[in-house]
Amino acid sequence: MPINRRKPYKYKKRDLTAVERAFAVSASMHRMATNKEIAALFDPPTTKDAIAKLVRRIRDRADQEGISITNPTLYETLPGRGRPELLDDAQKKRIIEIVTQDRAHREKEPLQAIKDGDFDELPPMSVSTFENVMYEAGIAINGRSRTTPIDIRKATLRIQLQKVCIYR
Repeated sequence: MPINRRKPYKYKKRDLTAVERAFAVSASMHRMATNKEIAALFDPPTTKDAIAKLVRRIRDRADQEGISITNPTLYETLPGRGRPELLDDAQKKRIIEIVTQDRAHREKEPLQAIKDGDFDELPPMSVSTFENVMYEAGIAINGRSRTTPIDIRKATLRIQLQKVCIYR
């Protein structure tokens, strides 16, 4: 019987697009509608406080940078949203190289490999980060050893060999 897992909540919250931000700021600044009316136009609706903060933030940025409020760069999504990546692609490749270099490294448990200092040249990482890198690379952890994924040709040869052995 499968384990029942609760579905994650779906919150009715989303970021406004650049066009929606520009519309909200221009409508609010030119007094075409109140912030409450502007907030109700979006799907899902946002709050009037969010519209007021958006207008204030855009105005402050325009004043700081000395540019017009109609400049499209003010409405672009700023970088830095979300959690930063812990490891870049070169570091992830180096982890995979270290793990797959020989049998001794392949058979080590993740925690033991970290404790032994196999990854001292890389930034400190947790076991789960290490396992996630291996999972993304397609390297499965089977029991105590890590195996690289086999290609289709090898898989079909294994299946044919198993069939021959069964029918003997």
